[in-house]
Amino acid sequence: DYGMTDTYVDELARICDEAARVFLDGLPAVPSDATPTPFWELDRGDIEASIGSDEPHRWIHEIVSSCLSEAANELLAIGALLRCATVTASLDPLVRAVVERAGLVNWVLDQEATSRKRAIRSGLVLLRGPNS
Repeated sequence: DYGMTDTYVDELARICDEAARVFLDGLPAVPSDATPTPFWELDRGDIEASIGSDEPHRWIHEIVSSCLSEAANELLAIGALLRCATVTASLDPLVRAVVERAGLVNWVLDQEATSRKRAIRSGLVLLRGPNS
């Protein structure tokens, strides 16, 4: 039944758009002097105390921003392809790209890792490039 397929495809495209909006609209900014102190500010302080610079914290921010922006645009592309009914096997690489970006962000921000380890991971990502 093609009507059922159209409904499914439309809903999947809507979900892709909605997920992209989460990435593109972002979360509200939390000031560094908020109470309780935001995790990212504690992490920045730990990185600076550990290695004498908070530069890796900026790397982490750059990596996360870049990867989430890329993932959001890939989700928008998936939604557009679904709506136009122009996609068959070519959808797999876009889905994989979104999952890879989300995985990279998760790995860099891993809360089980120490601040130093997150700093090292961000440096590795920058050395190899987030698209490698």
